[in-house]
Amino acid sequence: MMVNEKKHSDTDEKGMEVRVSSFAKGLQVYRNIHMIRVKSIKYNLLIMEDYMPIIGEIQGSVSFVGEEQKIDLEDIQGFFCHKHNVFSLLVKEDSHVG
Repeated sequence: MMVNEKKHSDTDEKGMEVRVSSFAKGLQVYRNIHMIRVKSIKYNLLIMEDYMPIIGEIQGSVSFVGEEQKIDLEDIQGFFCHKHNVFSLLVKEDSHVG
């Protein structure tokens, strides 16, 4: 039996996918993101398509930039992981998600 699975690299969309999870707003998914800026206490990161896998903690802000949208999350605390052009962010429940 053959199963058709669509991998992230097989999609027609360009850019990355961003998944933001929080208790306040649940799961939010953004597609066609071209750049992610992470500003935390200890570091600043600029993540672009095909960036190496990375995992970390954030105390600061995150911006997602696509062709038609820019999403800014200010004053947040949480954890993130970037792997296979999917950026996942888990926001602590006491953080402010814009």
